[in-house]
Amino acid sequence: MFRMLKRAWVRGLVVLAVLASIGVGGSGIAVAGDVSKPVVFAPRAPSPIVIDGELDDWVFAKANAILLDEQAQLTPGYDDPAKWLDWTDLSAIVYVAYDDEYLYVAYDVWDDRVIQNFSGQYIYNGDGPELYLDFNPAAEATTYNENTWQFGFTPGTEAAAPAWVLYGQVAGRVLDSSAVKVAAKRDEYGYVLEAAISLAALGVSIQPGAVIGFDVAVNDVDSDAATETENQIILSGSADGWQNPSVFVPLVFYGDSTVVKAFLKSAVQQ
Repeated sequence: MFRMLKRAWVRGLVVLAVLASIGVGGSGIAVAGDVSKPVVFAPRAPSPIVIDGELDDWVFAKANAILLDEQAQLTPGYDDPAKWLDWTDLSAIVYVAYDDEYLYVAYDVWDDRVIQNFSGQYIYNGDGPELYLDFNPAAEATTYNENTWQFGFTPGTEAAAPAWVLYGQVAGRVLDSSAVKVAAKRDEYGYVLEAAISLAALGVSIQPGAVIGFDVAVNDVDSDAATETENQIILSGSADGWQNPSVFVPLVFYGDSTVVKAFLKSAVQQ
């Protein structure tokens, strides 16, 4: 019951935040909804986020939560989407934030069984989130390059062995193990996984108003004998993000509501 109430509460916060930021009535929101891709907003963290598998220091980001809870977000080709009955089968609330040193992401995942039988580049075959980034979306790249990244995370079976991996679309690119901090905790509904990615390791800095390409996903298996992902839910709804960054959605970084208001008003005018 608590998770259901929290999901409804987060959805209400998102609506209220958009209304407050854009400063227009319902008709303006309808026009903004005509934008071809969803838009994600990431606030600046008021203080460094402790990566411990807890969400108590994410209160400031609740209004910008990303909801992965719709059938349209299921990736085609993974298992049989018809087996996904509703958000209680697989869903997530995702939070994103930043500061001068890190890009932060947290996944609050509903998953009745938490299973991971793989490691390294193969963790996508078990339970765990993914993160996709393109720091130069204006180039409209359709293949991976030095600006595009795909990270895989896993809580480990029963959230006992959190780990991360950088997938190898760009030959020869590696990150030191200290470049990413990750933690996870099991709860009665699923698990929470947090990660902090060093901006210096990525060779980038983030300023309010910057826009990048972005996507988040959660992979799921429910069988101990599973040899590949049975279901995946992803913000863009596309199965091609691992090879084509043009399917990513816009993410806007902001330090205060001025950036959000300007971006949304621009969308209304289009």
